[in-house]
Amino acid sequence: MIKRITKILFFFLIFPVLMCFSFDRVYAATDPNQPNVVTEGTITIINTDAGTKKPIKNTQYQLFDVNTKKVVQVLSTNNQGKAVSKLLPIGSKYKLKQLKAILPFKVSSKEFLIEVKTANSEIRQTNRIFSYIKKYKYLSNGRFDVKKVYIPVKSLRQKPQLPNGCEITSLTAVLNYYHYNVSKTKMSDQYLPKKPFYFKKGKRYGPDPYKYFAGNPRSRHGFFSYAPPIVKASNDYLKKVKGKYIAKDLSGRKKDVMLDQLDKGVPVVIWVTLDLSKPKIKYGWYLSGTKKYFRAPVNLHAVVLNGYDDKYVYIMNPLKGHVKYDSKKFFSSYKALGSHAMMVAPK
Repeated sequence: MIKRITKILFFFLIFPVLMCFSFDRVYAATDPNQPNVVTEGTITIINTDAGTKKPIKNTQYQLFDVNTKKVVQVLSTNNQGKAVSKLLPIGSKYKLKQLKAILPFKVSSKEFLIEVKTANSEIRQTNRIFSYIKKYKYLSNGRFDVKKVYIPVKSLRQKPQLPNGCEITSLTAVLNYYHYNVSKTKMSDQYLPKKPFYFKKGKRYGPDPYKYFAGNPRSRHGFFSYAPPIVKASNDYLKKVKGKYIAKDLSGRKKDVMLDQLDKGVPVVIWVTLDLSKPKIKYGWYLSGTKKYFRAPVNLHAVVLNGYDDKYVYIMNPLKGHVKYDSKKFFSSYKALGSHAMMVAPK
């Protein structure tokens, strides 16, 4: 009898308290005086690949309050391609704008105007890949892997004007790709730092190729430079035309760094040998003003790395035009020659 009375008391006294506790948690976004009226709601973003329909991770969005003119939240999508805002007042209006997207996707320029009317407002958005990305694969958890890239750098030949101007011609091809209308000869004549060879007491003297082009690209007796003078030529030109790009030295970087730049749509000027054979060190000179003798590879060549896939790299070769090489042989030549490279990329 006592147990029965206890159960009855529990039902009428304790159970309603528990119910109230549960009710408050479920309807935290309601008016306590009118528990069925929603006063706040969230915005859920669902971001997917336009091609595969798979979810995209780490897409960043900005939520902008139309009335206060302030950013109220920055959200990022999770492994399922979803992002949920904080609680927002019913009736409030927002602009939703995509800020960042992971590769291989380009940021969408589409903006959404949203009024919070219900407990949850859902926005669906898709992203498309960059046109230079030719093949990619969905991995898992909102992640993608780029498999093939081809950046459309137009062919530009160094000859006949610049028989020894592979470096500056390759740079010019990259600048032209970025829509800078400049010629290889202008870049060579006006922007490339150069110093000539000379003889003194029977010894041949010349510049440090890390600082100057040795000789003149217009001459058959011109020689070469490494990346720093090409970086300087590029930045001097870009500074004059008030360009939105900047040249950077990538010398010493590994293969993956080069391919990462291609994934971003950035071609790379890279030094290899003419036929990817071993460097031939059969020439040299004393560095001007010093007693140091510099040994130079006679089969050095600079090209534009503008694409890759699982087996090959795609090259704009200023002697041959567009070609492809075995990827392993190409990067072996790059390394054997001393790992010299540079790029021009957005600031």
